[in-house]
Amino acid sequence: MSKSQILTSCAAIALLAGCSIVPGAGPQAGSFKSQAAAYHNVQEQKLDYILVDVDANIAAHLKFAPKPVQRFSFETAPQKYSQKLVVGDKVKITIFESSQGGLFVNDESNLPGGNQITIPTQIVDDNGNIKVPFVGLIKASGRLPNMIASSIEEKLKNRAIEPQVIVSLEEGVGRNISVTGNVRIPGQFKLPQNGMKILDAISLAKGMEHTAADMLVTLHRKGEKQSVGLQHIIDNPKNNINLQPNDQISVDVRKRYFSIMGATNIPSRNSFEGGEMTVQEGLSHAHGVIDAQGDAANVVLYRVEKRDLLVKMGVDLSKWTYSGDLVPAIYRFNMKNPSGFFLAGEVPLQHKDLIYVANSPVSDFQKLNQILRLPAVTQSVGATAVTDTSTASGVF
Repeated sequence: MSKSQILTSCAAIALLAGCSIVPGAGPQAGSFKSQAAAYHNVQEQKLDYILVDVDANIAAHLKFAPKPVQRFSFETAPQKYSQKLVVGDKVKITIFESSQGGLFVNDESNLPGGNQITIPTQIVDDNGNIKVPFVGLIKASGRLPNMIASSIEEKLKNRAIEPQVIVSLEEGVGRNISVTGNVRIPGQFKLPQNGMKILDAISLAKGMEHTAADMLVTLHRKGEKQSVGLQHIIDNPKNNINLQPNDQISVDVRKRYFSIMGATNIPSRNSFEGGEMTVQEGLSHAHGVIDAQGDAANVVLYRVEKRDLLVKMGVDLSKWTYSGDLVPAIYRFNMKNPSGFFLAGEVPLQHKDLIYVANSPVSDFQKLNQILRLPAVTQSVGATAVTDTSTASGVF
């Protein structure tokens, strides 16, 4: 290239940089600074991190690293529930007399030689009472049905003929639990006397259409709430705790994702397919590395890693001066080496992981060469459309 061509190229680039008539989708880069009321200048955008080249040892530690433990801290409820009544409960009361001609004469009684009558359903009122004919108000809230029956019998013994009373819970509003969210049949369900666990409640709601790994279960209890992944409840029976009356369970989709950027055919953000995916499977979503642009020797995984895991791997953290349990880490795979594909197939991806494929040095040289040849297509800036050649690049 001649000296005049180089000067022409520089002039064209300068003209394009300052030209306001070139079409664009928003403000020009320089306008952010020139029109700002104040400008906070950062000399260098730098965040320290650890670079780890992945070998068989590193891959094994990443594959078998302990998974985060999720656990409900709520105390598990009793295996069985007391049938003590509460305000709002509906009770059924049946009264028997040992012979006919007593207090509760009933032509429809099917009890031979005696009387039987069922009084209308009684609701435990706001004061905790129910009302029984010839007895009056009886305290019900906080008492068992058989205790209430004994109190009624005591009140009737001088008026009825050898009365016997059966009190049963017809509808216990104080013992319901609810299941809402992404389940097939959300609703309220009665808590049986022998108790119910979280998974039992979800099964009553007919389950959900998503995989367990994508579901988050939140338990609301007495003004507090805690969330645990459904898979953690299935895998750890201690999380499948007994429910208490008035517990509320919400089941929500918790989409886990990872991103792929850089010199790939399809940079994208992707959801996990079912349970787990490896780096190798993640790369397949990007349809591989662009041969003419990507550097297969520099395929990296960005992740904020636990310090203790890095120590177990044998990573030297002596120069890492920051405190805290989490360390920004970049794991590098050399996909030009055949073993790199096997290693990438062993390392599981995590939620919010980022896979990045760096540009090859040859690709950067080619872009520079295109810029130097720019005058060949920009001799008439006012009339010729200029192709945007900007591309993300990584430096490692």
